[in-house]
Amino acid sequence: MKIKRHKTIIILFIVAHLIFLSMDLVTPLITEGVSVQMFDLMMFKGYDLAFATTFVSEISSQGRSLYLFVQMPLDFIYPLLLSIFFYLFFLEQTKNKNFALLGFASVIFDYAENISVIIMLTNTNLIAPVVGFASFATITKGIFYVLNYSITIFLLIRCFVQRRKRLQKQS
Repeated sequence: MKIKRHKTIIILFIVAHLIFLSMDLVTPLITEGVSVQMFDLMMFKGYDLAFATTFVSEISSQGRSLYLFVQMPLDFIYPLLLSIFFYLFFLEQTKNKNFALLGFASVIFDYAENISVIIMLTNTNLIAPVVGFASFATITKGIFYVLNYSITIFLLIRCFVQRRKRLQKQS
């Protein structure tokens, strides 16, 4: 049972990152001719009404279609799979369900960002509260992704150190 759980965790990680790679390959097609970055990529800076207006006015109709109908569907699957990975990995390593739930924090803000981006891309008149909320969701999503990846790295290091100690005791 434990081996099956480990395989599930690894498969979730790999599939999530293959989806991320697919999204990354579409990004240049979306932003072609746009002078600013995509909303999703502004995780540590955020954006304001002027930035959002620039992006929405400069994006081509093909770029908008790719963003809405290719990038967005993938960006609803990717964070969910990654959050399930974080949850299962944290649970496996800590045996603490409440702590493991931290793995889902990023998906909440990623979905809030995605919904906000869809609203911004489909409305001609952007309003500051929507852009402000979207920017907050983008920044908060980034914080939780960094936190979850940091915890993952810490737990992996701890796991390897514990395994090494066990092997040294056996020899």
